[in-house]
Amino acid sequence: MPETVDQLIFIWNNLEKPPPAVPEEVTLIRAEKNNMMNRYILAHGMSNVDALLTIDDDVLLDENLLRCMLAEFRENSDSIIGLDARHVDTDNGNYMSKPASLAGSANVIIGKTMLMHRKFHVLASKADEALRNAALKGAVCQSCDDLVMNAIVSNYTKTGPVLLRSDIWPFVRYALPAPGGVSNKPKWYGKKGRRSTCLRWLMKHFDVDELFKPREVQNELRCVASKSAPVLHP
Repeated sequence: MPETVDQLIFIWNNLEKPPPAVPEEVTLIRAEKNNMMNRYILAHGMSNVDALLTIDDDVLLDENLLRCMLAEFRENSDSIIGLDARHVDTDNGNYMSKPASLAGSANVIIGKTMLMHRKFHVLASKADEALRNAALKGAVCQSCDDLVMNAIVSNYTKTGPVLLRSDIWPFVRYALPAPGGVSNKPKWYGKKGRRSTCLRWLMKHFDVDELFKPREVQNELRCVASKSAPVLHP
């Protein structure tokens, strides 16, 4: 996608095994520490653009959908733009597995697809040690680095994320099988789940009213095909 994508950065966190061979046009970064926050902390130093997309290795995006995300980024660069969101119960910090609500509800964008401004990656690299290490193995937000980033961005911008639909042709994405995925494991959701525990820790860490905020406008949009750039409609 040379007209849409500037470069691909592949971050390898595994310290015990070497990375697989990658094409020469892919920038490989071998991390010095196995920390999922690396995908926000290490990439911005290699980037020449402001729009950085973090994407899991079990997701394939159609170029039409990617261009739609970039169009929304131009309008709302103060927010995380994503295709998957979950609702946050701000009264008790519970992470809700049900689909995210529209305007008026607090949501977080989960890590499968997170498009955001480069400055937020810089913020993550400068965050205090407790935040940067919260996603380490055995820590309170293990495998919840996406929630940490939502908290960092929301605390900075005082606004919520934007959710885009990804099931309206030709603006679609494809999911590859992920039987060993972290989110498929037990104790992930629910009041006592790891995600809820992380959210409550983040709310306490930042100690601000309404850390996770709703948007003032409807935050689920769909892409509509046009002859030029994608057009966004509610």
